[in-house]
Amino acid sequence: MSADRGHRHSDQPIPSLPHDLSPPHRGSLPTSPSSHTPSARPATDPVPPVVSQLVFDVVLQPALSSLLASHPADVVDELRTSFAVSETTNPGISYLLVAALIETQTNDKSILLAESLLRLSREVSLQESATPELANVFSKAQALKDILSRIPEEINERSRFLNTIKDIASAIRDVLDAINETLKLYGGEELASRRKVVEDHKKDFVKYSKKFSDTLKLYFKDLRVHNVYSSSIRLTAQINQILNALRLMTP
Repeated sequence: MSADRGHRHSDQPIPSLPHDLSPPHRGSLPTSPSSHTPSARPATDPVPPVVSQLVFDVVLQPALSSLLASHPADVVDELRTSFAVSETTNPGISYLLVAALIETQTNDKSILLAESLLRLSREVSLQESATPELANVFSKAQALKDILSRIPEEINERSRFLNTIKDIASAIRDVLDAINETLKLYGGEELASRRKVVEDHKKDFVKYSKKFSDTLKLYFKDLRVHNVYSSSIRLTAQINQILNALRLMTP
């Protein structure tokens, strides 16, 4: 994006977001990740298990399923079980494996993997497993995941990205409202322990929403695309955690 183009949108209002998600000022957006200075290279952080699980779901699972066309089902199932057990016993290994494979092809493995995960995350849908009672929250959650997956396509277009931030704000509110309404349907003591799990995941979802807010604020100062991608992925992964926990509440 040229400087002139950035100034052309400089008077556009910044959308109001939940958890104080609004950007701090109206600085121009980067034209591409390659425009970053070397100091803006992403730091190496521990891989959250929920993020590695997302890698397993959106990268490894589809890859394994594609093998069914040319390999015996029992062989593929054995591989799938081995990967699943490895991820359970060594959280983060799925992420590290895929990152290592990408590293053999590019020096920008962090940005490439983060961007790919965001784009692919919309493909992981649990809606088909939702009961009628859970249909609304599953639908709202999928809508939020779809919006987050658009970030790589829109982050370099200021006007579009500001609209996307606005859409994310609305979708976060919708998901929280839907979760609260759904929990009202499961008030019995027999479900108290499972309801507590959902409540805990909801707290984590709020926490990651606030971290996403902080990341956006920093992005409008330091223009680190990778940090926005990573924060979006963690939020997406937490959505999946909530949906899985809700699904376990139903008979």
